[in-house]
Amino acid sequence: MGSGHILVYGFSVLMQIYESAGYGQRDAAKSILEHNLFGLDIDDRAYQMAYFAVMMKAREYNRRILNGENTGKVSCNSGEQRHYR
Repeated sequence: MGSGHILVYGFSVLMQIYESAGYGQRDAAKSILEHNLFGLDIDDRAYQMAYFAVMMKAREYNRRILNGENTGKVSCNSGEQRHYR
């Protein structure tokens, strides 16, 4: 599997941890995106699918997450492909 499945699962686990620590779902979702999840992929399509999957998971808990509230850092290096020998 790929395309963010581990990130989505990690999001769910972190959400349980945050909720047990007393965070509200909205704040927890925002904090998870900002501070806890990191991913790397060399394929732009896989990156896009992973980003979409994680953001949809976050939206389950914070419906405003796509309205610019999220200050998390998500980026993709779509530069040239390098082949290492």
